Amino acid sequence: QPYAKNLRLLPIAKSAAERGVPQNDRKKVPVGLHLARIEFLGRVVTCAPPAYWPEGAAASVAVKLTEEDILTQISTFLYTQGGHCRFGKVGGKFSVNVDFLEKHFTVDREAGVVFASLKARKEWEGARRVRFAEKSWNATRVISGKSYKDKMMRIKETYVSMKDFDKEKAPRYKQIKKAKVKPVSN
Repeated sequence: QPYAKNLRLLPIAKSAAERGVPQNDRKKVPVGLHLARIEFLGRVVTCAPPAYWPEGAAASVAVKLTEEDILTQISTFLYTQGGHCRFGKVGGKFSVNVDFLEKHFTVDREAGVVFASLKARKEWEGARRVRFAEKSWNATRVISGKSYKDKMMRIKETYVSMKDFDKEKAPRYKQIKKAKVKPVSN
C-alpha cells in the first residue's frame, strides 16, 4: 500500500473512525471517483480505485511517472539484485522492453542480462569465467550406476572362480539366497 499515507478520510468517516466504527465492513458501493491514470512511457494505464476509497484518493494515485523515475527505480532494483538481472525479470517488473534497457543500461543480449554499471558487468563476466573454468577443470568422466557395478563385481569375485571369470556371469540374488551357489576361495 504505497499510497496509504496519502489517503484522507472524509470528516464524517473520520469522526466515525475515532469512535471505533470500522470503515470497511459496510457494503462496498462505487463512489463518484475519476479513474486513476498512470502514464508510463507513452502508455496510459487506467484502473478504477476500490469502491471504499474516499473522494480525492484517486488524485493521489494519478501520478505521472517520468522516464527519470523509471530509470531510478530500475537502477535501484539492479543494485539490490547484485548489479545485474535477467531481461524478463526487469521487463516484467517495470514493463519496459529490451530496446529501452539497451538505450539506458549496459546489456548483454546473448546472455539475456542487464547490468547497472560497467563495473557490475566486469564482475559478472569474471565470475562467469571462473564458473566455466571450474566446470571444465573438474569435469571427470561419470560412470552411471557405479555403486551397482561395484557391488556386482564384489559378488562375482566372491562366487565365481578366477578361471571362469570371463565366461560366467555373477549369480543373482535369488541363487545366493537359496544357497544354489557357494562362495569360492580364489
